Amino acid sequence: MRRSSSLRTSEPLFLKSKVMPSVMIFPIFYMIELVYYTMLPKLSYNPLYLLFSMIRDLYYWGENMDVENIQERLIRLLRLRTTPVAVKLLKKKDDIPAGIERPKIRLTVCQMVALSRIHERVLAGGMEEIICSYAQSVLGFADWPEDMISGERRAGARVENIEASSNLIGNIPKIGTGSFEAIITAPLAKTPLEPDLVLLFANPAQMTRLIHAATWKTGERLSYTTAAEGGTCAEGIAATYLRNDVNIAFPCYGTRRFGMAADSELIFGIPTEKIDEIMDGLEKLHAIGSTYPIRVELECTPKPPSLYAIMREKPPKQS
Repeated sequence: MRRSSSLRTSEPLFLKSKVMPSVMIFPIFYMIELVYYTMLPKLSYNPLYLLFSMIRDLYYWGENMDVENIQERLIRLLRLRTTPVAVKLLKKKDDIPAGIERPKIRLTVCQMVALSRIHERVLAGGMEEIICSYAQSVLGFADWPEDMISGERRAGARVENIEASSNLIGNIPKIGTGSFEAIITAPLAKTPLEPDLVLLFANPAQMTRLIHAATWKTGERLSYTTAAEGGTCAEGIAATYLRNDVNIAFPCYGTRRFGMAADSELIFGIPTEKIDEIMDGLEKLHAIGSTYPIRVELECTPKPPSLYAIMREKPPKQS
């Protein structure tokens, strides 16, 4: 039984008014942070900023469970290149809310995720809309095709032989067949239903921030398994859902070819019920100076021999 998260999606968010109190509050937060980072650059642990953080957290405690606010904070704290994607798995295709766009041509799930994170489209699909047997299988819509299970399909293409191919497919994270019939992908702020999980496409430095946030409360190490196969649908969505914990996925060849994952990007999956914990870790670490971009040590005097080319004095003769 999955614990209900505190995300509030009482009505389809694309029908929701954008006039919110946070529209007035967020600029105040931005101005305070701007002053902190420009006028007090040498103070990495400033009591005034920590006081501001406590006030901000109290505001967020009452307001930030709206997905719009969470999306804004994720993008601000991590400088994400693309929008966080909400993923909802539906037991029945008839459960897709009216008005949700369905692809006019058959797509892969990694393409749906890309359209949501890059073009901010809300999409839904099932067996008829999704062409990739990987996604159909790992998301619980259907069983694997026989030649995939046997290893025949990918032998010599992805791995050396039939045995290795069968082993590869057999070990991919897979939700039980018949568990679901459809999927919705959407920008987090536009999700029409409470999502099961959120996907973030991030570079390794941003991943460091996310891992630190995930370990902020316990300090426990995180462990993952990967074969970079089914990067979005299996390792990103199915594994996160099955683990019910944060998960790091390596984009597969298809996610990079069809889903536009950049060479520098990995995928971070967050179950909905872990969102509060991740946001708390990100905010607390940000407040004490663990920010992104990573702060580099710039305040140091250049050393010879590079210094000799720019110093005012005549450089000493070198023996």
